[in-house]
Amino acid sequence: MKKTIAIALSLAFMFNVNTLPGNTCAFGSNPYWTYTLHPDFPMDKYAAGQLGILKNTYARSYLMAAYRYLTNRPLTPDEQKGFEQLWDQRLQATYSDCAGNTESWIKLRATVPGVSKIETIDTERPVSKENSYESYCNAQTSGFETAAKTLKSMIDKYGIGSAQVKEWVSAQDEVFSNCGSPKYSDKVPEAKIPTPLPEGADAYCKQERAYQIAAANFYAQNFDVARKDFEAIAADANSKWKEMAGYLATRSMIRQATLAKEMNKSLLEQAGQKIQQLIANPSYATLKEDLQSLANFIAVRVSPDAHLSKLAREKFDQYTIEEITKTLDNYLDPDNSGTEVTYSKVPENLKKNEMIDWILTFQATDEASTKHALTRWKETKSTAWLVAAITGVDSEDQHANQLIAAARADKSPYAKWTLFYHVNRLESGQSKDAAVKASLDKVLSSPPADLPAGSLNALKLMRLPLSANLDEFLKYGVQKPLAICSDGGIPEMPDEADDLKGKGKTPAAFTTLAGNVLTNKLPLSVLRQVATNKQVPANLRNNVAWTSWVRAVLIGDEAEAKNLAVIASPLNKAKSKFFTSYLAATTPEDRKFAAALLMLHFSSAEPNATSGQLMDDDYGDSSGWWWGASPVHKIATSNSDDDSDSSSDDEPFDPTFLTAAQRAQATAQLAKLAKVETAPNYFAKIVLAYAQKHPADPRVPEALHYAVKCTRYGATDDATTKLSKQMFLTLHSKYKGNVWTKQTPFWY
Repeated sequence: MKKTIAIALSLAFMFNVNTLPGNTCAFGSNPYWTYTLHPDFPMDKYAAGQLGILKNTYARSYLMAAYRYLTNRPLTPDEQKGFEQLWDQRLQATYSDCAGNTESWIKLRATVPGVSKIETIDTERPVSKENSYESYCNAQTSGFETAAKTLKSMIDKYGIGSAQVKEWVSAQDEVFSNCGSPKYSDKVPEAKIPTPLPEGADAYCKQERAYQIAAANFYAQNFDVARKDFEAIAADANSKWKEMAGYLATRSMIRQATLAKEMNKSLLEQAGQKIQQLIANPSYATLKEDLQSLANFIAVRVSPDAHLSKLAREKFDQYTIEEITKTLDNYLDPDNSGTEVTYSKVPENLKKNEMIDWILTFQATDEASTKHALTRWKETKSTAWLVAAITGVDSEDQHANQLIAAARADKSPYAKWTLFYHVNRLESGQSKDAAVKASLDKVLSSPPADLPAGSLNALKLMRLPLSANLDEFLKYGVQKPLAICSDGGIPEMPDEADDLKGKGKTPAAFTTLAGNVLTNKLPLSVLRQVATNKQVPANLRNNVAWTSWVRAVLIGDEAEAKNLAVIASPLNKAKSKFFTSYLAATTPEDRKFAAALLMLHFSSAEPNATSGQLMDDDYGDSSGWWWGASPVHKIATSNSDDDSDSSSDDEPFDPTFLTAAQRAQATAQLAKLAKVETAPNYFAKIVLAYAQKHPADPRVPEALHYAVKCTRYGATDDATTKLSKQMFLTLHSKYKGNVWTKQTPFWY
């Protein structure tokens, strides 16, 4: 697969492609209790000054708006509108891996008699033969729309079956063949340039062909030739393409400069001078906006300091906001690698503007940024720098108490929740638990209207480790997510439209931290209490009862397994008959087999309560898959399906309400669970052993079928295939003609 690199994104400015703050695409639906890249939806409240708890991970456009409020210069209604328009535009973008929309062109082209059929056109081209793995967006939707419009004009002028139309289409096919790699490979396409028409050809057709030749050279990276061709067309007073050709001549220069191994700044400066000449030419009035976009693209790369200074003095409309953020993005992260801001590496020129300096200081994660924030706060005593300083320090910092006092004295209505959060964060780190608990409870008992839902969830998260008993733990550990986000194309974009309006109906769930504590710190006896606690929604009680029963079975705690089966059965109508069979078993062997058969039927059977919702019980990519080689739950991280090391916010704490005996029970149970082998092998051994001793049991063929199926969908190891084959052979040799045998054509 080709890798679309930063150059495609950096060229977005030129080709009107809107790029978003970078983040990894983690496909899979995850609950979000707070957002990290942007404020809560709908964003009009944020634009109006309801900032909530500011995060330094927000995209810069959100921090620009926040800065105005923190400096007590609220955005005007028009400026609020400018921000909202930009945010809406960015959040409505979709992931299209830079492909132009070729539909209108392909559809109209297909109406021409006698042309060959095409279904797709690749628009992503390798940067060069030497660098074929990296690619850029070579053609945009507008190019195909222009081609369709031109073809329609040709048809109207010459007739759909005319030689002129067919020849034009054939030449246009050559033009577009240069756009991308053959058959979506990573190979550089062979240049195909249309042949010039003879001197005696129709004048209109000759003008069209001249434009096609220039465009083909442009797409084929013959930039010097393309520029010369476009300039010749621009000089032809009779050509309908003369203004567009002048514009494209400058684009040829820009593309040549930016696709070079090292950016050709001199060529960009030449292009900038040419663009200013065209902007001053009345003939190019209709292209003025496009030309200005090119001028800005060049300014970002040639003279970003001057460009930023100019923009920062202008009114905050959508254009200005977007230009500032794009300029900063290109300046700080030119290859779109998504690296964190390090203040010590920020160019000095960027620090000259107070707003930009504050944004970059607030976003940065190094010691230099904290030191600078403290210095600026001491110099200015401003709310904005207080927010930056208190966000950057930890509880052991020598300035912590001074910042806490200043935050308590600050009267800004816009900063109050950010300051409130960090005051309690610092005091929590200083072990002032009673004071923090009282402070949080005062707010959480009756949340104010100006406290956004995500900020409320953040305060509940802070309150969770201070739980004095199980009821408090469940009160703050069960929250309503802001949304479910699949994170496919746009990070942290809700799957449901209602969540964009703040009217979503996503059910409450255990937070990531609560889920980590449930699975890593609570013994089965306490999990059983959770499963029967009526303040917990029924679906979550089912989650705990079901997964805790699985855990009890796996570690051989029959007493707890029976207790949990009684609790889980009425919460699981689809599983009730299996639970009845399990509870009716008279021997440990029979109970173990009945338990295995139940778990085989429902792939959500895992020994750990989940944050969010249980996985589906079907078989496939979107369903559960039991457990892997190590059933002990890895520490999950918020807003991610990644099993990597957790952040400190998600690290499970030791609940103070547990007794020493309960903590010891939890430790011992996890140690036993760690020794359980991966699910397919676990089930296979139980089913094979039972089938050998009880071949006449009518449940055996069914169990063999599902156990073989589990070896396909579960987490396997080197021993799994042998077990799968053994079950398959047992089923086909001893139960020929059985309905379950017929449904088991393979082993895995």
